[in-house]
Amino acid sequence: MSRLKRFITVGQVFVLTLASFGAQAYAQSDTPAINPADIRGETPETKKSVAVLHSRFFKKAHRIELGVMTGFLTDEAYFDSRGLGGRVGYFFSEWLGVEAQYIKMDYEKSDDYRRLEFLSKSTFRKEDPAGGFNEANINKASIVPEINPATQIIDAAVVFAPFYGKLSLSNALTVYSDVYFTLGYSKVDTSRQGIIDENHNAVSLGLGQRLYFTRSLSLRFDFRARMYNDKLNGEDYNKKAYYMDFGLSWFL
Repeated sequence: MSRLKRFITVGQVFVLTLASFGAQAYAQSDTPAINPADIRGETPETKKSVAVLHSRFFKKAHRIELGVMTGFLTDEAYFDSRGLGGRVGYFFSEWLGVEAQYIKMDYEKSDDYRRLEFLSKSTFRKEDPAGGFNEANINKASIVPEINPATQIIDAAVVFAPFYGKLSLSNALTVYSDVYFTLGYSKVDTSRQGIIDENHNAVSLGLGQRLYFTRSLSLRFDFRARMYNDKLNGEDYNKKAYYMDFGLSWFL
């Protein structure tokens, strides 16, 4: 499946989810922001301590989060890699939590990779120093790059969610959201030419957004970079794998 088709599928799921839960979100969206001056009066002390009174409408603190997601690697030139997995998390407060997730990766060769494989089966001739043609100088071209696609990813991360708010569309639909950052450890399993499985310790950095439709159900979009040491052509190098996913989460 091409990346364009995947983006179209993501858009369709997003629109259907908004249509299904938009009415309920709108019905629960009657908690306006409060001006502190209306309650405490406008004093220098009030201005310094509180700028706006706007509590989170959907609470996460002391709740377990369960979720499923699907996504794809964005920076693989020769493989179309996609993943399917699940996650579990717990929030100690509204802005701090931890989570773990498991992703099973699947991949297929891209059209460019298949063309290189086809070309690698062709032959070329070397010139014979003595002149003429020497059968021994016919060699197969070796132009297929060595790629180690990911087969499995396990994450453990801290979630920091300092930003929250709501999106309103012409006063007809209100969706609550928060923006969060993740930092953690990952174990990335890769396959070398589809034969040798290897595992790598990785550092994971991420950015995401959650859109709430009920007090328990939310839609998540995540982008994560996993950095680890890999080996290509017998040499070590620093690999950066960029992964984007979306999924549904349920707070117990």
